[in-house]
Amino acid sequence: MSDTDPGTTIKPQRWHGRQWYERDRERLKQEEHVMNEKFPQFSLYTVDDQLYWRGTLRSNDYNRYDVKVFYPQSYPYEPPEPFIVEPDIREYNPPHAYRNGRLCVFEQTDGTWQRNSTMATMVGLVGAWINAFEHWRAGNEWPGPEAD
Repeated sequence: MSDTDPGTTIKPQRWHGRQWYERDRERLKQEEHVMNEKFPQFSLYTVDDQLYWRGTLRSNDYNRYDVKVFYPQSYPYEPPEPFIVEPDIREYNPPHAYRNGRLCVFEQTDGTWQRNSTMATMVGLVGAWINAFEHWRAGNEWPGPEAD
């Protein structure tokens, strides 16, 4: 092919695969059952094909946190992505949180998240993160080991 030959132009593609919850409706039913049992204050939402749970958690000091936890496209092979909506914790620049506000609730390689884990597993980890955050905000070290 020469420099003047434009070759073949490939148009941009958009792949329309079904969402995990459309492919595995039984898994979604299981997720809903466990969340309704363990965290009835959370509700399931879908916006632009993005499935997430939103609800309130209270810390050991009874502070209220509005939480959203999103299912990734590759669920359950990747863990859900948790965020605290209110209060806006990003102003504190806490450890174990990414710049976009997503919480880091466990070391990715420690085996905490398994394919058979559920959203309730993640929400429980968010609760532990909130209590660690408040401990840290009180001027203490973040409890637990640091990730490498």
